[in-house]
Amino acid sequence: MRRFILLFVLIMLTITCYVAALSARRDVADRNDRPQWLTNPQSRYPQGMYLVAIGEGDNRSRAEADAASNIARIFETRVETEQLVRERYAEIVSEQDFTYESFTEIDRRVNLSATQTLYNIQYAESYTDERGRVYVLAYIDRHRTADIYMDMIANHNRTIVSFLNRAADSDNNLHRFAYKSAASVISSTNETLLDQLQIIAPDYKAMIQLDYDHNELLLETRKLANNLRFRIELENDQNNRIHSMLAGLLTGHGFVVDDNGEIIIKGDVMIEDIDLPRQEKFVRWHLNLRMQDQSGSNVLTHSQRGREGHLSQSEAVARAYRAMDNEITKDFNRKLFSFFDNLVK
Repeated sequence: MRRFILLFVLIMLTITCYVAALSARRDVADRNDRPQWLTNPQSRYPQGMYLVAIGEGDNRSRAEADAASNIARIFETRVETEQLVRERYAEIVSEQDFTYESFTEIDRRVNLSATQTLYNIQYAESYTDERGRVYVLAYIDRHRTADIYMDMIANHNRTIVSFLNRAADSDNNLHRFAYKSAASVISSTNETLLDQLQIIAPDYKAMIQLDYDHNELLLETRKLANNLRFRIELENDQNNRIHSMLAGLLTGHGFVVDDNGEIIIKGDVMIEDIDLPRQEKFVRWHLNLRMQDQSGSNVLTHSQRGREGHLSQSEAVARAYRAMDNEITKDFNRKLFSFFDNLVK
């Protein structure tokens, strides 16, 4: 019996050692099969010529997204742009004659977050390990990408100067502000590009000379906003709650709100109870706004409705006002600057 037990133990030890040795051999083989760029990407893409990052994922697309995100981390502490500025920039430049010598490279732009876009990210090497994990190497060619950035910044510079000249030639406060505001948006985008270029190729950035001063442009735009006076006339606005929301939005942009304003925002507010066979209390709300310019022409309309509920009627009403505040802050705000941006097209 003892011999049988001893024999069994020896067999199990032999099997365990064999399995461990086989597993170790596979791990070594897997490591040996891994491409050099996976552990030392600079061996293929020298740091002086490329920005490089490696991503991984369950498939190729996720690995590419992870690699692009890792490249973005090189920039994220320096580069940030407000979402509204990004949206306005896309709308303004869509009407401009922007051409780039390396336009095919621009197709490799990557929107990495709500605050950043990078250009000319390329995906090169890829590797799939024995477990099916995919690895991708992403890179930015410093010099080729710097050429793209130089073209973009130069085009923006020319457009900004054109807008500033048109603002100077106009005697209409609305149009003067619109041109300066549009120039400020493109200038803010240029600031982002310049920050990115400083990381990509600092020697290229040192060669750039702009025909305007970004901070002075922002200050001039703010001063022109002070020349635009708004008047708010709302019906059924209990305790002036919507009036206060609109006034806060407008003054936050530098506009003036008073009873003698030439630009008028008219509208009405409706909140009514809804009788539903439920324990909660519900209200229906409707916000209707329209803006008139100095000539009395309707230049902007905004209409939104919704429903809110809560255990108490007062909280349901409070939620309705919060929903309207959200509409004013986001959608009405976008429409307001879309109106201004359309004046420069």
